[in-house]
Amino acid sequence: KEIEFNIICDDSCPNDLWGDHEKLHQIIVNLLNNSLKFTSQGSISLHIDACQQPAVETTPNSDYVNYSILFSIQDTGVGIDAKDRQKVFADFSQADGSYKREHGGLGIGLAVCREFINLMGGTLAYISQPGKGTRFDCIVDLSAPE
Repeated sequence: KEIEFNIICDDSCPNDLWGDHEKLHQIIVNLLNNSLKFTSQGSISLHIDACQQPAVETTPNSDYVNYSILFSIQDTGVGIDAKDRQKVFADFSQADGSYKREHGGLGIGLAVCREFINLMGGTLAYISQPGKGTRFDCIVDLSAPE
């Protein structure tokens, strides 16, 4: 497709993070696959940023620091129409549900992402403009050694 792909990892992000790597891997792969599926030209970017969480309780022997990690996937694809907002996260659903739809798939990728992110106590949101692209933001809490 000759699409430009960028990964930007902010300096605030620790090198070693602790969490459910299998779920996190599936989330990022599903979001990137969606962007690739719905982008025919332009670019896709993965931006990773971290914000250290303030300590709620002081534990004298704590060897870990908690971070909220933001994974943003931005594309220049077809975008999502406002009337299709509710369909996006539904199981076995796509914004274009017609038999002759241009983009294949089962329509479970975003539903799986949402479930995994909920299990990890995180959030998933998106903003989109038809014809200009979409940005999905996933925020999960992970730990890093001090």
